[in-house]
Amino acid sequence: MLGLTDIVVPAMGAKGFWIGLLVGLTAAALMLCWRVSWAMKRLQIRRFSLTSTPALRGCPAPD
Repeated sequence: MLGLTDIVVPAMGAKGFWIGLLVGLTAAALMLCWRVSWAMKRLQIRRFSLTSTPALRGCPAPD
């Protein structure tokens, strides 16, 4: 949109493509960081809840 069209701003050519690439990669990196952080918190909560349950600590492993 920035490189070839004038929908947002007048056509910027190659500069618009670079800005779009930079914005897209930054957004993807931020979303990936958020996703990894969310997954790690979820894993820690799940791990804590399994180890803190007294009934599960001494249970024999299933066959």
